[in-house]
Amino acid sequence: MRSLIMHAWAEVDSKIRYKRTAVPADLQRRIYQLNARLESVDDEVAELLRATAIRKSSYDEAVGQGDLSLALDAYSLIAYIEESAVVKDWVARAVELGYAEPSEKSIGVERVETLLRTLAGADIRDLASLDQLLRTAVPAGTAQLKAIRDEVVRLTPRGDYFSKLWAHPSDIVHLLVLCHADDPALIEDLALSAHLHYALHAVVGRG
Repeated sequence: MRSLIMHAWAEVDSKIRYKRTAVPADLQRRIYQLNARLESVDDEVAELLRATAIRKSSYDEAVGQGDLSLALDAYSLIAYIEESAVVKDWVARAVELGYAEPSEKSIGVERVETLLRTLAGADIRDLASLDQLLRTAVPAGTAQLKAIRDEVVRLTPRGDYFSKLWAHPSDIVHLLVLCHADDPALIEDLALSAHLHYALHAVVGRG
């Protein structure tokens, strides 16, 4: 399969060549030179995609086997959230508290980047530290998740869309990290509904 780069170049090349009609020799040389460079770039893109897939797979396997020595980055964080039994337990606990169970649990780029910023702000630099936080957050974390939900429900009219909080794995981890950090400044970096923003400040401010 051709990459997007080669596909785009094929479109351009077909227009320049006027469907196999001969073009001036100097332009023909430039076409050949550019084609060779793009083929090299295409090979590098394919290799990068292969390396990325291998790295993600190795992270999934490592976390699944309990290896939390990985550096904290987007790939290791996703692997941890998707594979960790601790995270699954917290999601189940959140559902029991009234959080809605999401039908889609994949972790998008925006969620990962935002959570990584919060983790850095909370001085959590590796998976082992995050895992320790989540393991020791009971029962305080349970009470904080309940307080956040209760505050949001109190602030929103019944049936209002924003009265529903989702037990998305990365969101639950994010809420627990914010409560643990007890730093209202970290909340300001987040794009939240007004009600959730207020509720977080009310709960975090208690620390």
